[in-house]
This record gives sequence, C-alpha cells and structure tokens, in this order.
Amino acid sequence: MADSIKCPNCGSNLTFNIEKQKAVCKYCLNEFSADQLSNFLDTDEKPNERPKFQKVSFKKKKEALFADGVKFTCNSCGAKLVTDKQSVVTYCSYCGSPALISERLSEEFAPDYIIPFKIDKDEAIKLFTKWCDGGKWTPCDYVSDDTKAKITGIYVPFWLYDTEAKIDVSGKGYDRDSEGNKQRYDVGRKMDVTWENIPVMASPNFNEKLMETIEPYELEEMSDFHPAYLQGFLAECYAEDANSLKGRASRRIKEYVDEEVANSLLGRYDKAKIDSDCSSWKHTDTHYGLFPVWYLHYEHKGKSYDVAINGQTGKISGHYPISRPKRLMVLFTIFIFISVAIRLFLGAIWGGLIK
Repeated sequence: MADSIKCPNCGSNLTFNIEKQKAVCKYCLNEFSADQLSNFLDTDEKPNERPKFQKVSFKKKKEALFADGVKFTCNSCGAKLVTDKQSVVTYCSYCGSPALISERLSEEFAPDYIIPFKIDKDEAIKLFTKWCDGGKWTPCDYVSDDTKAKITGIYVPFWLYDTEAKIDVSGKGYDRDSEGNKQRYDVGRKMDVTWENIPVMASPNFNEKLMETIEPYELEEMSDFHPAYLQGFLAECYAEDANSLKGRASRRIKEYVDEEVANSLLGRYDKAKIDSDCSSWKHTDTHYGLFPVWYLHYEHKGKSYDVAINGQTGKISGHYPISRPKRLMVLFTIFIFISVAIRLFLGAIWGGLIK
C-alpha cells in the first residue's frame, strides 16, 4: 500500500509547511505538529486488512524494499503506482497525492533522525539563479521556468557514525628561537577524541563528492524521525547498510584526525612533519537519518550536470553548462570595443601630430 498522511479533521492529504514546520491541510487549513500526528499510523483498518506495519519476515521486507518496479496502490484514488527500489516517497500520477511506501519506513528500515527542510523552493530557486549568475554564461533554457520547476526537494539517506579515536603520532617540529635561528624538536601527540554522527551518504543515485560539498549540516537541529516531515517531498531509503560504508566513514575520520593533529602542532610550531602515525579508531554506534537536499539534474549536448542545495543551510554546489555562443558573443563585443577604442586613440594621436 502507498499511503499519504491524512488530515485528522477532514481526511484530506497533508503537506509539510517549511516556514511553519508543521503539516498543513490546504482544505480545512488546520495545522499539525509531528507530535500531534505521532499516532497517524493507527488509522482505522478494514476488518480483514493486515495492519500496515504488522511485523513480517525480514526476507519479505527486504524483498519489498529492494525489488525493482514494485507496484503499490494509492490510498487516495486507488491508482497503481510503480516505484524504484530506493523510493520512500512518491507521487500518484493520477491524483497527485504524496504516497509513503509503508514497508520502507518500518522497523529496521525506519530512520532514527531527520533534518526538516528550512529552505523552501522559492528560496532554492533564488539561490540557484544567483549561483549561476542569472544564466549569463549558460544556455538560454538553463534558468528558464521549465528548468527551475525541475528543482526537487529530496530527503537523502545518510548513515551517522559515533566514533572513538586514539591519536598517537610523533615527528619533528620546527620553530625559531628568540634570535631567529631555526630549531628542530622531537614532537608527539597522544589524545583521545570522540565524534558523534559523522555523516556518510547511503544512496548510489547522488554523487558522493557533490553531497559532501554542501555539508556541513547543523546536526544539533536533527529531530526524531516522523513521516509527517516527508509530506510534499521525495525521499529515498538507504541502498547500502552501515557496515558496507564503514570504509567511507573511516576515510572521513582520518581527515578529522589529521586536522586535530595539525591544529595541535601548528599552534605551537611554525612547521611540523609527522614521521609515525599509530592512531586508531572504532565506530561505537550508528544511526540512520534523512537530510534535506534541493536537487537539479540537467542534460545538455550529451552531458549531465547536477546541482545540489543544502535544504537546511542553503549551501549550493555543482556544475552548469557553458554556452559557447554566449561566450563568443561576449568576446566579440569586447574585441569590437577594444578595436574602436584603439582606433579613436590612434586617431587622436595622429590628428595631434598633423596639427
């Protein structure tokens, strides 16, 4: 079954309002917080209908989660929906209702946390337009209304790792004494450091480096997960489990360790060189979260371009196509301007000499 959260007052579909941070009914205008909708799954069932989240075998849920082209029924109009293997939220092609794929939000597939959208679509479009300089160098259709309409709000899945590290490094530190002479010292650092909620993206449908460039997220604003936050947006579930992504998490930890060591040594010495690094770390716990992203995929002359906007902070990153005709036109205009200026300048000089 593909479900949408219904208004407890009139039964219409609810949509999450970013400005109000509440689920809003556009028909009766009632507003509901996530806490108020915390029992939304406990709706009336038909006598012989299995409860939406009744426990089923792990194998069956795994099949439901990762099967390609699985069909679901819209509970608003009864239409059959087909989604890909990562979609958690889709839209009914017939009535437009947001549809939650219940099996993909249950038990071990349910996120622990969510960061709600704080940047709405209008603001995302403004950030996009400013970022590409209003389309001055891009193809004419790049900042068109049609392209802007394709900017989509998506909750992207992340694994969050809690980590304990034991830093153990030694090397050389270089400094100058009071007389300006260069001095060398044996240096070392041993310290225990902990990090919480180190994010690693868990979807193959987005470029990993692109997602990293719109970080950081303000993790202190994470909320306990509730499907009400998903209303009106798309969402994906994880495609790789936390164990399979520990390598990526460790690469990030190594960067954090290097940063900690550098900050410690460079605060004391002008220059430092690490000769031995015996640092180690372990992941003590993992959590599953959904982070907000405004996303645009654009095709131009056989090449793909992707833009991502952090739906919480507004940080934007990506690439956009460059229009060669526009560049040539600008260069030609500059050439004409310079040619005219030179001609006027030389004319003034020669005219002065003749006189």
